[in-house]
Amino acid sequence: MDFINISLIVAVGVTLLLGTSIYLHHRKGDKFTIIFSLLALSIGLWSVAMIIFRYIAHEGFTFIFAQFLYAIPVFIPIFFYYFTTFFTKKFSHKLVAFLHIAIPLGIAGGIFFSVFFTDSIVTGVVIPPEGEKQILFGQSYFLYILYYFFFFGLAFVNLFKRYSLAVDELLRKQLFMLVIGTSIPLTLGLMTNLILPWFGLYQFNWFANLSSIIFMGFILFAIVQYKLFNLSVVATELFVLFILSLLVADMLIFNSTTELSIKVLLFISVALLSVFLIRGAYKEMLQRERIEKLAQDLEKANVRLRELDKLKSEFVSIASHQLRSPLTAIKGYASMLLEDSYGKFPEKAKEAVTRIFDSSNLMTASIEDFLNVSRIEQGRMKYEKSDFDLASIAETVFHELEPIAKKKHLEFSFGTDNKGPYTIHADLGKIKQVLSNLIDNAIKYTPTGGVRMLVSRQGDVVQFKVKDTGIGASKETIAKLFDRFVRAKNANKVNVTGSGLGLYVAKQMVEAHDGKIWIESEGEGKGSTFIVELKAV
Repeated sequence: MDFINISLIVAVGVTLLLGTSIYLHHRKGDKFTIIFSLLALSIGLWSVAMIIFRYIAHEGFTFIFAQFLYAIPVFIPIFFYYFTTFFTKKFSHKLVAFLHIAIPLGIAGGIFFSVFFTDSIVTGVVIPPEGEKQILFGQSYFLYILYYFFFFGLAFVNLFKRYSLAVDELLRKQLFMLVIGTSIPLTLGLMTNLILPWFGLYQFNWFANLSSIIFMGFILFAIVQYKLFNLSVVATELFVLFILSLLVADMLIFNSTTELSIKVLLFISVALLSVFLIRGAYKEMLQRERIEKLAQDLEKANVRLRELDKLKSEFVSIASHQLRSPLTAIKGYASMLLEDSYGKFPEKAKEAVTRIFDSSNLMTASIEDFLNVSRIEQGRMKYEKSDFDLASIAETVFHELEPIAKKKHLEFSFGTDNKGPYTIHADLGKIKQVLSNLIDNAIKYTPTGGVRMLVSRQGDVVQFKVKDTGIGASKETIAKLFDRFVRAKNANKVNVTGSGLGLYVAKQMVEAHDGKIWIESEGEGKGSTFIVELKAV
């Protein structure tokens, strides 16, 4: 048992255990898993044949293992060809895919049996007193060599085609590394195991078996980069297999039974620890895969929700537009009836028409809120900005809503801090809508007491403040009051007609002007203060 055979044993251990580990732990039934495992099995058995061929001295057995040495590796170029074929192509028809598998496998099977049952490839073995054993080749050995070059060549043609068509720069780098990483050990292996022995040079016929570790490593790298295996688990398994292979090789060299026993115990201990290490890495991989799957499912759900939200906004926009026209007509005719435009209207009927008029006003306001939300969500809200005095607009809204406040017998006042000017650059219509919404809300949700408005100037900021003695708001309500369809819990006791959209629209409009809006309240039943800040000109 020389150093070369010990090295080959390590190589066999790494290759076979790696192939087995990949098959057991990574996507059973996946074509890449199967191909990689079969490739590892072929290389491992081929290396075992090389070890036995170099170790035994019986001429008859040596010849048998010489046949194994040249029969088993005929499947290596086939599996590598399969890997590059499925890595680079997608077959639209099952029959085409089947032929790509069956024809090369049939050729490999024919060569496999010809090695054992004919003398066309391996005819005999010569065991010299010193040096490597010599294998005698038959007349078809040249075709045997061409077989390897043909299928390995086809495999690299697949890779070069994929490289030339690849647009992604990262994929091109991965393919380049795969080509370089596999072609170098493959070229050396073909030279030392096929070409040189043909010319009678057998000193390095074992080198191909050792270089296969590099060959397999780069194939594994390509699969990992292709995201078919988990890199952390593979790295853990490779490390464990490397350590165990070294311990197995070390067990073959001992001077006493005691030394062997210690080495066996050490191997068993490391093997048990390795099981726990790999199991831990595998559990981590499974958890990560579950999290990734959940993240992918969540992303799909989010995409679907965004699509549904868009459809909802479009529906609301269309429905609101369709409702606004008849409501405008109802409101208009109700107003004309109340104003006796069609002659004297009975007093008894005026109460009913007044309710129709008020209800149509409320519904028109709600529809306008829905339309504004739809425009905001679709990015269609337009702002036509100009310079105007905020105090003047606030006073206009104050006078418009004063009759409603007086009807409820509320104290209603407006003032400024006399530190003007209060000029801002904004969309007059939108800002007026915001102020109307805040003042109207203050009146609606203040059963008794009063509502006070104040416009002030604080440096380069103009501030509008509306303070009421109404229902107030809790901390929990304040945190989400400017969200869509949110109302204070105690709001329905005072007003049941709110949509929960007014403050959301107001916030969006103010923030579109780079302003701020917020609410201050000491709690439920203690009143509220709404504040709007906009940049002064």
